[in-house]
Amino acid sequence: MPQTTPADGKATKARPRRRLGEILIESGILSEALLQRALESQRESRKRLGEVLIELQFVTEDDLARVLSLQLNIPYVEIKNLTIQPEAAELIDENIAEKFLMLPFAREGRTLHVAMADPLDYESIEQLQFRTKFNVQPHIATISDLQIAIRKRYSFEGAIEDPNIFDEMVRDISDDRSLEVIADDDGKDIISELKQKSEAAPIIKMVNMLLLDAVKAGVSDIHIDARERSVQVRQRIDGVLFEARELPKWMQGAVISRIKIMASLDIAERRVPQDGNIKIRTREREIDVRVSTLPTQFGEKAVLRLLDPTKAQIGLDQMGFPPDIFGRYKRLIESPQGLILITGPTGSGKTTTLYGSLHHINRPEVNIVTLEDPIEYNLAGINQVSLNLRAGLTFSSGLRSILRQDPDVILIGEMRDTETISAALTAAETGHLVLATLHTN
Repeated sequence: MPQTTPADGKATKARPRRRLGEILIESGILSEALLQRALESQRESRKRLGEVLIELQFVTEDDLARVLSLQLNIPYVEIKNLTIQPEAAELIDENIAEKFLMLPFAREGRTLHVAMADPLDYESIEQLQFRTKFNVQPHIATISDLQIAIRKRYSFEGAIEDPNIFDEMVRDISDDRSLEVIADDDGKDIISELKQKSEAAPIIKMVNMLLLDAVKAGVSDIHIDARERSVQVRQRIDGVLFEARELPKWMQGAVISRIKIMASLDIAERRVPQDGNIKIRTREREIDVRVSTLPTQFGEKAVLRLLDPTKAQIGLDQMGFPPDIFGRYKRLIESPQGLILITGPTGSGKTTTLYGSLHHINRPEVNIVTLEDPIEYNLAGINQVSLNLRAGLTFSSGLRSILRQDPDVILIGEMRDTETISAALTAAETGHLVLATLHTN
């Protein structure tokens, strides 16, 4: 019999390669006729046979897993009841887990225990052994249990399944005083301790949940405010700031430090403001998050601005304009020259309206140049310029340079001073269409 050589170099006899259909027929769960129908469907869909059998309702997930377990003498596991070791799951990434429908859940010496939907997929097992340098011990789990577990373990969005889980997590962490941040004699957090706590799994999951909750609710900004005896989390939706939840005061340092680590900021520097960026991925899209920290009298606070790329793709007809105003506005932005100001408070949709306007007039024969601080969304076919104050690139100086680039349409992120306003008026009077925002209450 052929032999295989696992990670420890010891040769072991290869397992007999029995087919799933044969095992199910032998066990009396499946007939030959049903197997042939499933195989035909599999050839068309190119899915795994087990998935096809379940979709056709020829077998149940639980029956399939338990029969394989008995026939192959491979342990059956209910993965939702397992404690998954992070050091085991981290040996593969989400793409591999989803591709092979497997999840490592425990390490024991040089043995890696892996939950799989198809323990007969020897090619996947061999690839996993090669990648991890561990001997793989397969365990059987149902497909749906594996899909849920993989999403929870690897996907950012897997953080939330139950809307009440956040409050339960806060209570659980509050009961675990080992997570409390230690302070030295001068009242300053010990940086190494702070970093350790911010990288604890509950804190990581909590911050992920804060972000995902905001994404699902259409939040533009998250405020994490330091109060005297607590940490207040607020969310801005359609320009209005709402109180979302309250965290215990002792969690402040760990949560802020976790955010700073994600944004590649210096967690040891708490005396001056810092700015950074985070990129997160949900099942549907990637979202950029702008992070700003600020020292206050009760410790650092953070504001996270969520830049959802789908908002930049919203057409003018989806923005809720009344029909008469919609027609007038379209005629204005289709004009060859002039100045259009979009005004409103923070989070009211000024940038979304501007980007929707650019999307409407963006054509190959139109040269559009933007001047933004910073660039919030990447727009195909449009020249976007980000301010660089250190290098002397301001709104006013940048606008002067843009006018030498033969623009048809100019977008100015914000009118901040009289010099910029004067330059914008000059551009509008000399054959250019200028779109800009002006902050108002």
